[in-house]
Amino acid sequence: MRSEAAWSAWSWTRYLGNSFKVLIAVSGEGANRFDAISKILPDARMSEASLLTGAALRRYETLKSITQSHPLGQKLSLILAMQNEGDLLYADADVLALNRPLALIDRINRRIPSFNQESQPAAYDWEVVEAGRKLGLIPSERLNSGLLYIPRNSFDPALAERLLEGRPVGAKSWFTEQTVIAFLMKAADAQPLPAEQYVVSNSRMFWWQKDIDYSVIHARHFTGTTRHLLYMKGYPLVLQTLARGL
Repeated sequence: MRSEAAWSAWSWTRYLGNSFKVLIAVSGEGANRFDAISKILPDARMSEASLLTGAALRRYETLKSITQSHPLGQKLSLILAMQNEGDLLYADADVLALNRPLALIDRINRRIPSFNQESQPAAYDWEVVEAGRKLGLIPSERLNSGLLYIPRNSFDPALAERLLEGRPVGAKSWFTEQTVIAFLMKAADAQPLPAEQYVVSNSRMFWWQKDIDYSVIHARHFTGTTRHLLYMKGYPLVLQTLARGL
């Protein structure tokens, strides 16, 4: 995933320049192997994700447990920790910027928390949804956690802790992290990015289906059902941009 993260990071720095520092967070072995990536992203740094989260979340026992037991728990802890240090633009390794992201730039300039949306109904952990309901809360609609803009201290780790308290150790749902972020975004008065420009779609999941028009979108999250298009369409488009020197 290190090479995928480099592709994603380069695509975003292409349009955002030096307005953000680039950090590639790696879970597991390999955080120090940075040689090839540093050639195209000389100002970026790479770090083991666990080294970035420990101090910020030390007093949250449930979050620490989820970090260790859930496949995406470390992502949740990383986001909570990093937004505590400064404004955070987070992108999964399979999210590419494909044209100048004007709506996102506008949100950044106005410091409005933002997220991209699922094209389908919400993919949420319904145990966390129920925990939020008992607290009198509702999540953002159809949030997809692949692309997030979070101004500094927009998220309250204590709320994440309350949503997860009493949860059994282990992953009963793949979408636990995404659901917690949906509640945190709602609490921060976040706004969704335009779904027709920041795309999370199953279009062209099967070979006979029509794909989207990449010339008019700003970004696409190539989720599992469309991961093949990341290699067939996404990376070639980034290479074309490089070749033109744009």
